[in-house]
Amino acid sequence: MAEYKINEGSKKDILHKQRLKSLPLIIVAVAAGFVIAYHQNPDKKLFIMTLPIVLVIAGIAIFTGMKFGSKIFKETQVDIVIRMENGIFTMLKGGSVLISFTKEQISKIEQRRDKSIKILLKDKNRISLSDKIENHDALIAELSCLHNIDLIENEKTPNRRTLATMAMALTTVALMLIFYMTTDKITMVATGSVLIMVLLVSAMIIFTNKHVDKRIKYNTAFIFLVILMIISRILSAL
Repeated sequence: MAEYKINEGSKKDILHKQRLKSLPLIIVAVAAGFVIAYHQNPDKKLFIMTLPIVLVIAGIAIFTGMKFGSKIFKETQVDIVIRMENGIFTMLKGGSVLISFTKEQISKIEQRRDKSIKILLKDKNRISLSDKIENHDALIAELSCLHNIDLIENEKTPNRRTLATMAMALTTVALMLIFYMTTDKITMVATGSVLIMVLLVSAMIIFTNKHVDKRIKYNTAFIFLVILMIISRILSAL
């Protein structure tokens, strides 16, 4: 039985890159929130006067959220142990199994130019393995015994999945801006309906994915509060 884990000296760098990756979308979402709040506040002067306090509160919320997200990412993507035994790939967190599969469950294994690995399973789940894993070449050799490894030489950056995620997030923010700033009932109902559908689909994807951390699922419950707020605004406008 062989076990692999990420090099201790590389963990801080991985976490730092993850925070930087999530920061742009957070800034856009928060900026959109301020625009909506300003637009809906009848007393513009009071809003500007209280803006420093709001900025401090928003900063604390962002810091807390990023800290929470980094904690989960560290536990599920960084502080993990990979075990290869009898043709079975197992990823563990604190001794508990995060995911386990055999070669029959693998759809594809890809290796990037930076030596990072992506394992695509037949159930559509993906496992990303950092190039910072100790004894990386030995791990690749063992994975090649489970499935052929495709070398990706000219991958576009960012990849399609990342682009799709960014596009969905930005579209949601744009719809929120239109929904809360418009005075036209038809536009409000149309954008509100699309928003409800997008949020419900997002929640369903998160809740039905058995590999998503339970803490993320618990916090995703706030989506239903947002949906209720959208429905309330639509009904009040009719």
